[in-house]
Amino acid sequence: MTRIPSPYRDSMAVRTGERVSNGVRIANEAAAWMDGHQREFRDILQRVRYLRVRGHAGRLRDRVAAWCCDNGVRVSAKEGVFVDNSLWAAICRYLVLFDPDLMDDPVRMRHSDVDFVGLGEVAWYDFAADAAGEGADAVAR
Repeated sequence: MTRIPSPYRDSMAVRTGERVSNGVRIANEAAAWMDGHQREFRDILQRVRYLRVRGHAGRLRDRVAAWCCDNGVRVSAKEGVFVDNSLWAAICRYLVLFDPDLMDDPVRMRHSDVDFVGLGEVAWYDFAADAAGEGADAVAR
């Protein structure tokens, strides 16, 4: 699987075999979720953009988790969990790839093991075209 570099960089993170393996697991789960939940991802993207415009900085995960619960959107493969922390870390990175203006406000990232390996490609989105400056506005908005 081709990997997309994470938009988050942490030069202080200690790379171990266990953390890389965990990063691969998170990347694969996140790519599978993205492939099967295009509408839900776009809804979350719009919600995060709304929060940015409204000036609601901080506690983004909690705000989105509450919105997901209220709207029946599951960002998890685990039973009874609406927003899985590991998966949410990867989804935040996809959010920033779709809309770089979200970086730092409201999407504030910390290191995740997915940063060691990068994100998986998403079947319904051409990240290469977006990186070339074409596609973000047409596809993600």
